[in-house]
Amino acid sequence: MTLLDFKRQQAARLHKQAQARSAEGDRDGAIAAYLQALALDPKKSASHYNLGLRYKYEGDWDRSFEHNLAANNLDPDDQAARWNLAIAATALARWEVVRRTWQAEGIMLDGDSGPIDMNFGIATASGFRHGDIVLNDGAPEGSRTAGNRDYAVFNVLSLLQASTFQTAIARIEVASEADVQSLEAMLTEAGHVMEDWTVNLRSLCKQCCEGKPHEARDAALSPEWQAQRELGVAIGANAATDATTVFARWQDSTGGRLRSFDIVPHHQDAH
Repeated sequence: MTLLDFKRQQAARLHKQAQARSAEGDRDGAIAAYLQALALDPKKSASHYNLGLRYKYEGDWDRSFEHNLAANNLDPDDQAARWNLAIAATALARWEVVRRTWQAEGIMLDGDSGPIDMNFGIATASGFRHGDIVLNDGAPEGSRTAGNRDYAVFNVLSLLQASTFQTAIARIEVASEADVQSLEAMLTEAGHVMEDWTVNLRSLCKQCCEGKPHEARDAALSPEWQAQRELGVAIGANAATDATTVFARWQDSTGGRLRSFDIVPHHQDAH
């Protein structure tokens, strides 16, 4: 056995040891074993990939990028390494790498350089404000149904850019659906955004959150028309008219009534 073969054999043993420590929840022990494996066999792409994956979930984007880039260079056919490289590069605004990596996946992008501003469809996220720009993981965690379509749900890895909007919860009482539509039009015209949480927000059990909401729960939550509504209002920082002024004008012009209006501190944003 040559010295190189011996080192590779030891690296393989350390890689398995790292996997076992990771499964046991020994974060530091797993990382140490992966690094020892790479010291013996720097071309072991699987060790680079596993380190890059761990650092991704810890939000250590520099290290995640370093190891995913190494894994991708060593094994260009590894699709998972490409995805994680693109995710880490996005977090670091390494747009040249982002574009090159996504194009290797066959994803055509607008422009030749710089940030990517395209509509890739609907994604769901909770705990953020309207207008927040977040970085999603690439692996779906269940799905949600809207209309006749299912949409994948992805874990949010990082907040890339905070919104200038502020969140408020408004509770109103209306005489008809036209009152709700009138309020939404008035808020939109003033530079705010409204969402009716009474009819389009539902609480999900743990099983539903981790997979596809089951039919029985969907049926139980089918809403009937309700006079009392809970609204989420994204208050525009540069709005032409203050949101409370809009509500006052709405009350004067319709049969609706504002019951309460509460600003939500940013760390408590829940929808």
